[in-house]
Parts: sequence; C-alpha cells; structure tokens
Amino acid sequence: MIFRRLFLLYVVMPLSVQVSGQTNELLHTVTWTEQQDTLLDPSGAISIRSPVNKTALVSSDSMAIAEEYIFNYRVRFEYDQAQEANRFDAQVQEFSISTFAFEQWLFNAGKTQISWDMGSSFQPLGFFQPTQNLFDLNDQQSLFGGLPLVAATYLNDGWSTSFVYSNDYWSSDDGFNSGVEQWASRIQWMSDSFDWSLVIQKPSGQNSGIGTSVITSFNEHTVSYFSAFYRQGTRQPQNMLLQANMPVFADFYPFQTNLKQANVPFWRGVVGTSLSTSIGDFTFEFTFDERNLDEQKWSQLTSLIDLHGNTVVNDTDPSLQQLAAMNLFYDSQSLRSTGAQQRYAFVNFQRPFLDGSVSLFTRISMQDKSGFYGFSYTKELNRKLNLFSSIQIYMGEDKDEFGLIPINSSIQLTLRYFM
Repeated sequence: MIFRRLFLLYVVMPLSVQVSGQTNELLHTVTWTEQQDTLLDPSGAISIRSPVNKTALVSSDSMAIAEEYIFNYRVRFEYDQAQEANRFDAQVQEFSISTFAFEQWLFNAGKTQISWDMGSSFQPLGFFQPTQNLFDLNDQQSLFGGLPLVAATYLNDGWSTSFVYSNDYWSSDDGFNSGVEQWASRIQWMSDSFDWSLVIQKPSGQNSGIGTSVITSFNEHTVSYFSAFYRQGTRQPQNMLLQANMPVFADFYPFQTNLKQANVPFWRGVVGTSLSTSIGDFTFEFTFDERNLDEQKWSQLTSLIDLHGNTVVNDTDPSLQQLAAMNLFYDSQSLRSTGAQQRYAFVNFQRPFLDGSVSLFTRISMQDKSGFYGFSYTKELNRKLNLFSSIQIYMGEDKDEFGLIPINSSIQLTLRYFM
C-alpha cells in the first residue's frame, strides 16, 4: 500500500499540520570557502569572506483551536555576519490555519507551502513550495518558508481536486513563484501503485500553463516519477545581450522580462527514480528547463565574458574598462543558483552511518559536463543537540558553468540546539 502512504505525504500533509507543541531551535552555522580564479574576475577584485558565521533562532508551533482548526506558525530570527548592513533579520516562514469541513473538504489559509512535485533537484510544478537547497535536502538549517495562499482540496476515494490562490506581492520577484499573484488548480487520480495529476496555473500578467505529473510504484522499494509544465512566455529574466542584433557592451541592466506574454513555448520537466536497497537509498534524476541557456546561448555568453574580461585587463581607456567591468557583473547574473543551463543529471545516495545519516550527491550539466559534488552528514549528538556538516566541490573548465563560479569548495557546519 505504498501509494496510500505517499498520498498522505504528497497530497494531504502539505495542506494540513500535526499538533506537535512549541519547538524552539537555536542554530549556528559556520561556512569556510576556498576561492578560485574565474574568467568573471580577471583582475582578482572579488573577495569572498571566510569563515562566515550565521546564528538563528527558529520558533514554531502547531496547535488545535476549538477541536476543529489547526494553527501552524514558524518564525526565524537571524544574525548574518556576511551582510555588510542589516545583519539582523526576522522572517515569518509559516503562519496558517487549516480545517476539515463537510467530511471531504480541506481548507487552508495563510503563509504555508503546498507540494505538487516529487522532484528533489528540480520542481516544475513547485508553484507553492520553496526551491530545494541541493546541499540540504532535509532542511537541517530550517530555511524553508511558505507563500501566502488560500487553498481548498476535495478528497474522494481514488481522486482529489485542489484550488489555490496566492498573492506574494511583498516579496522580491525571483522569476518563478516569489513576488507574483497566481491561481492554480489540480486534479489527481490515485491507485495503490499509480498516481496521475493534471495542473493548470495562471500567473498575473502571463499566459496560462498546463502541467502533469505521474508517479508509479513497481514494488515496495522503487518509485519512479515524471513531471512537466508548458507555457507560452516566461517571467524568468532574459539577458538581452544574448538576443540578435544587440551590442556587446551594455550601459543598462540587460536582464528583462520581455518574454512574459511572448508566443514562445517553454517546457520544463524532471524524470526520476527513488530506489531503496539494503545498502542505502538512491535518487536519480534528469531535468530539462527551456527557460535557461542552450548550447548556442551559452557559447554566446562565454564569448561575451572573454571580450569583457580582455577589455578589463588589456584596454587603456579607463571608461571602457569600467564599462567592461560592469558588463562582467551582468554576465555573472546568468549563473543562477538553480542552474543556468537547460539539462542536468542529479544523483543522491543516503544511508545510516556511525549513528547518523550520510549523503553523497552530485549535479552535472549535460551540456558541458561540469558539476558539483557533495557530502553531508547529520548526527544527533544528544537528545537536544544535532550536528549537520556539508562539503561541496565544484569542478569544470574555465568556460564551463561550474568553472565560472568563483568558489572551488566550501565546508559548512551547523549546530542545531532544541530548547
């Protein structure tokens, strides 16, 4: 009955909460970074601070109200040494109320998250959930937050349907689900070994899009999944210097959302398998995102980086050198934390180790074969204290995606104390 268990996790749980009582976590994270030379910094002007300390207090609670409603909140107070200004920050990560009504309806309102996508490294249908941190898939650093939304889900035997409205106007625009007003609906059919969903989503100022997800279980140890989404136009900012007939130097910020309502199709998708074995749990994923740079656009970008870098180093005109340095900064904005290219492979292996849990993971660009490799270890030191450690190594040639990143490797240690 693996799909009955998946249903509770994948459908119901994101819209409801469990009454668990107040929890206070005190977290301290130290990050050491080894810097590397990159074509984006030919003059060696970039300096990455190391080590960096970050301390946070996270308070959360889930409580029943009048036996019919469940109230859920999570607040994060943070001090970040790496910030030059505004080192103190407070964030309401979750603040919601949920209730069942008429036996088969589940209502949820407030700031929370809804997961419609099973992908680990990429979520094409993740309109109402945070983007996954590939270095901390289980959120040991308590960074995940929700979106302000109102949702209604009708649950029936073998199928369900959901309707969601969200308006995140006070957040910054990330080109995907942050800082946007959006509507979405989903219908899902389930059996013991098969799950299929159809999703329609409409952001303000954009065309509607349509998506689907399929999850199937071959046995108690193997689950395969696929999700994809299609829309004409995209909110993701595009680098205008990579368009035809554009100058090679820009005296303006070249990233524009000019394709919001363009009649240009954009596909994105993920296909993956989770496998549980006697030696540990494996996850394999292949992802595709047409909003990002293909081989031709990537070649154009690296040519611009070459031109701008050579101008900074070799030109004798100070004003042109300054313009070239500014354009190198613009070039660097194409390197997104979620990936700049269209195709990636992701592998994660996790198993118990020395009374804790160890993970080995990698994400590799299928276009230039560069990538990062990582290791993380989580251990409960005692009833109130957890240790989370993570190491990441970036590998690639000078013009490869992970060779352009100014970080060669980094180490993170997080102590998590439950008060």
